[in-house]
Amino acid sequence: MNVDAQHEGPSRIPRPHDTLWFFDGNIVLVTDTYLFKVHKSLLALHSSVFKDMFDVVGADRTNAEERVGGDHQEMYEGIPSVKLVGDKGEDVSHLLRTIYERRYFDPNNDKTPIEVITALLTLSTKYDFKDIRKDLVVQLSRLYPTTLKEYDAISEAPDSMAFGEYDDARSAILLKAAFSANIEFLLPVLFLAGSDIATDAIFDLDLTPDCARTLIRGRMLLDIELSKLISDLPEDLFKIQELKGKREIECCLMKKPCLSTARFIHLSKLINTIFVRTNGKLLVEDHLSEVCGGCKSAVEKWIDDKRERIWDDIPASFELSEWSVLRNNLQELVES
Repeated sequence: MNVDAQHEGPSRIPRPHDTLWFFDGNIVLVTDTYLFKVHKSLLALHSSVFKDMFDVVGADRTNAEERVGGDHQEMYEGIPSVKLVGDKGEDVSHLLRTIYERRYFDPNNDKTPIEVITALLTLSTKYDFKDIRKDLVVQLSRLYPTTLKEYDAISEAPDSMAFGEYDDARSAILLKAAFSANIEFLLPVLFLAGSDIATDAIFDLDLTPDCARTLIRGRMLLDIELSKLISDLPEDLFKIQELKGKREIECCLMKKPCLSTARFIHLSKLINTIFVRTNGKLLVEDHLSEVCGGCKSAVEKWIDDKRERIWDDIPASFELSEWSVLRNNLQELVES
């Protein structure tokens, strides 16, 4: 008996799944709500964990059951069964349908329900379904990229309900799953997206303590850097003028230098701003007094260069490997 079940209230008797119950199946997977009568050979083909289990069933049954989290192997109507402790029946059904139904999960379709995405992300990692995990990561890395240029392009696009959720809600759900599955190259931008959420709301996200701590700590560090970026803007105008005087930059198109009279306005509106709203174009358009096109471009570039340095430090703020390492790891997975 599973000890944890003693604290879950009245037990529910799992029933055979309506579609994932094959007459010629030779293994029964037992979850909290469903029984799945499926095929060992197909599971072993896609999952190294199940392959190892089935390879050693005769020689070392106890060790095999531990690989999939079961207490001990039992029989169901004369067929070997394995209890998948901790895995929800609905989540396992998403995984098995992905294996059996060719069109159930399409990595090019961003309308797949979020509960399918998170179930596949968690279980493909736990049971080492490499192809499913690879397809998921490639899809998610398109929405949560590792370069600032791609990040800004995604952020500037019209709001979309990828996976049936708007960005904030979607990112919070995916952060929990990606952190649990330890998919590091997705985490910086997921943590960055999570940083947009109000602090008191973070405690309602049902994150693990380690994940919540990392998010809050990283958010504090990011807030400091963004505050510096904003508070330094008036001084930056003088620095750009000095560089112009030294002819290190050529920008002003007017006889009287624009920047000598330019000023940033309404900066108080940027208190507690978020990273996506700090690119040079937005800050100049919304907060810099009128200047010529040349000076405008120079100030935008100055801000974007500083913002790029903040981006470079984002992984470290959330206790992750640097961007180059994450990109290499992602590339290795894609090419595997």
